[in-house]
Amino acid sequence: MSIMSNYGTDDVRWAAVRSRERAADGRFVFSVRSTGVYCRPGCASRTPRRENVAFHADWRAAEAAGFRACKRCAPAAASADEPTLTLIRDACRRIEGAEKPPTLEELASAAGLSRFHFHRLSRESSASRRRHTRKRGRSNVCERLSTLPPARRARRVASRVRSMRRASAPAAAPTRWSTISSE
Repeated sequence: MSIMSNYGTDDVRWAAVRSRERAADGRFVFSVRSTGVYCRPGCASRTPRRENVAFHADWRAAEAAGFRACKRCAPAAASADEPTLTLIRDACRRIEGAEKPPTLEELASAAGLSRFHFHRLSRESSASRRRHTRKRGRSNVCERLSTLPPARRARRVASRVRSMRRASAPAAAPTRWSTISSE
């Protein structure tokens, strides 16, 4: 029961479920008697009625009580983002192992998703990795570039140089509208 120390009472756990606190994920799971399903507190599924909810220390206790896992939040997985991360890792392996880089459509169909959904998941995943990297203090561009293969590193450096040139280019001549607005 020490895992649920911050969520010691059913009222506190219920508040976490109602507000879909992602911070509570992994500390406990809740089950719904009417559906026979157990979920993470941060699950995006519809909030159940309070009288149908029971709380469990972990997913094993919920399964022992006869409930099945929610298919939306996969509470038995290592984390809520584990299914997504697995798809992205598989796509990265496919890219690294290919002679010619696969298209977005090929990667999405291999993952069993539409190309729009796959693109969104991969962007969100890389954004969270960038945030994590910044938190660890490794935001140094040179350090990140040193981990890339040489051909990719050259493309990144060239792209960065082009963007720096655009930023340092002289400002355009004032337009008619800019002179009117400054008066």
